[in-house]
Amino acid sequence: MDGEILVMSPAGNGTGRRNAAIISALDTWAQRDGRGYVFDSSTGFSRPDGSMRSPDAAWIESS
Repeated sequence: MDGEILVMSPAGNGTGRRNAAIISALDTWAQRDGRGYVFDSSTGFSRPDGSMRSPDAAWIESS
């Protein structure tokens, strides 16, 4: 991104509710499973090519 600011419109209420349900279910599963951590859409992940991505929900295995 090189300091570029991207203006994006926020998700609508239907999308927000679905995303909340997905992350809630994912976190419930992860808590029971115990092998990793759940992250929400405010978390950025660096990729090998130097880019950064921020998925709606993510699960990462513990190391």
